[in-house]
Amino acid sequence: MGWITIILFTLLARTKSENQTCRVIGQTGFMEFSKEGDLIIGGVFALTSTRKLIDNDYQALPYSYCRKWNDRELKFARTLIFTVDEINRDTKLLPGVSLGYRLYNGCGSENLIRAAIEAVSGDSKGCTAQIQALLGHSSSGISEDINNILSPLSIPQISHLSTCACLSDKKLYPTFFRTVPSDRFQVMGLVQLMKYFDWRWVGIIHSMQMYSEEGTAEFVEEALKEGICVEYKLPYTNTSKKKMNTIIETLLSVKHLYYVYWHRRSEDSLQ
Repeated sequence: MGWITIILFTLLARTKSENQTCRVIGQTGFMEFSKEGDLIIGGVFALTSTRKLIDNDYQALPYSYCRKWNDRELKFARTLIFTVDEINRDTKLLPGVSLGYRLYNGCGSENLIRAAIEAVSGDSKGCTAQIQALLGHSSSGISEDINNILSPLSIPQISHLSTCACLSDKKLYPTFFRTVPSDRFQVMGLVQLMKYFDWRWVGIIHSMQMYSEEGTAEFVEEALKEGICVEYKLPYTNTSKKKMNTIIETLLSVKHLYYVYWHRRSEDSLQ
């Protein structure tokens, strides 16, 4: 009796799904540039920054908007557009097949995730013309979140700047690829540099982001193998005066110590 009930519910659910029209759910409207083609490449970039929040005194749904273009991310997007046009122009590269693109803009980490969801869901008219691959993002943390969405759908993700060594784990991120080496090579280079100059006593200052924290952990592991002592690890943020004061006091109190400063370029740095 139990199996019959399960089969009936399965048939009812299938009939209902066949009668329903597929539609995109959630916030949309993140697409900035597009071009139709036989194969569609998606891209997620932080084309704008400096986000301003409008809370409406909590009498209506809050919203935010961005006021400044991010020149570096815009350059990445324009490079993708130029590359696709050049490939389509050459009839020998993909004969009989044209490439298209849909490039999405997200200001803030949550909007970048929404943009990635919109990219894999299709256009606003329905769940059609999904992307075959997605390019982005620059941030390792954002790329990690995006790949958690793409991997179950078997959609490849190629990042041009996410260098966290953690993303090399194919069990966690099976469809993630990149065109830059991971931070593990950078860490090994730093350790060998310190070994060459006989810098055996170091301190580390790092920002409070996944990129910096993972890089710091990798560095400490490799440094200990070479007999390099890590005196301390100090996280910093420009929004916390207490943490900044602690760093300054530590730097003034310890003499003859070499420092490793680990941060992501797009983040705020120490002044």
